[in-house]
Amino acid sequence: MKNSKLYVSILSILGLVLIYFLFSKGNYFYEFLKQSSITQKQIDAIFHKELVVDEIVLKHSVYMYSNFDEIDKAIRMLRNRVSMLDKNDFFKTNYPQAYNFFKKYKVELNKKIDDIYRFETINSSLKNSFMFLLTYINQLSLNKDVSIYYYIKVVKVVSDIMLLKSTHDIDFFKN
Repeated sequence: MKNSKLYVSILSILGLVLIYFLFSKGNYFYEFLKQSSITQKQIDAIFHKELVVDEIVLKHSVYMYSNFDEIDKAIRMLRNRVSMLDKNDFFKTNYPQAYNFFKKYKVELNKKIDDIYRFETINSSLKNSFMFLLTYINQLSLNKDVSIYYYIKVVKVVSDIMLLKSTHDIDFFKN
């Protein structure tokens, strides 16, 4: 009888310890999954913001008039998301390989953003030149004293600008 009471007491204590252990570790696993979910959402947000930037750049390359504030705002939002993930200590400590990849991604993203600004500058110059030359051609057509060769030369410049805008290849014009 004494032994059975002792066994029941020991089993009860072991059961309580086991229940305590499960609840304390269960909370740890819950927090881990919660932080992993937050990190994944931050990565998804970066992916989405980068797609938004790409879409705006594509739109700027096609349409004649561009809103540069739109691209600046999108890039600012993308950089903000990248900064938030960079400050995520959970990501750094629990996913070190992914964080190392993320550091390389940040370097490449900065290069891409620099290229976007360079593209926007060149693209706007091409658009402005094109608009100026089209206006100039219209004015030439009103002037009857202009030689046809001059008119052909201006049209060739306009076509070269259109080719440059379409190909984005400066080497094409070096020959």
